[in-house]
This record gives sequence, C-alpha cells and structure tokens, in this order.
Amino acid sequence: MARNYSEEEKQKLLDKYKVSGKSKTTYARENGIPEATFRAWVKEEQYGMFGAIEINQQIGRASCRE
Repeated sequence: MARNYSEEEKQKLLDKYKVSGKSKTTYARENGIPEATFRAWVKEEQYGMFGAIEINQQIGRASCRE
C-alpha cells in the first residue's frame, strides 16, 4: 500500500539525503521509499513547481515555432 509523506517528512528526508553522500537509489532503498518517488522529490526540490511549468512552456513555445 502506498504511503503518503507530509511535506515536513519529505523535507527532513531530503535534508538527510543531501548530507548522506549516498546515491538516490541507495538512500531511497535504505529508507523504504520507492526510488521513482524519491527521484521526483529531488527533482521537485531542485526545480520547484514553477520551474517545471516554465520548462514545459518553453518546450511548448519551441515546438510551436517549428
């Protein structure tokens, strides 16, 4: 069954990951987090929700010009 993590739990896990020196795969496995889920958290933190929207809009504009 899928587990829901609070924003606070996610942030704590991400903070610990950053100082762990471990790969995403290893850290996720050791903490019982599905790898795809953890990678999505890292990406979301890296780019933020608005960054993802901006990237999608740029891609959309580029494909419209072709």
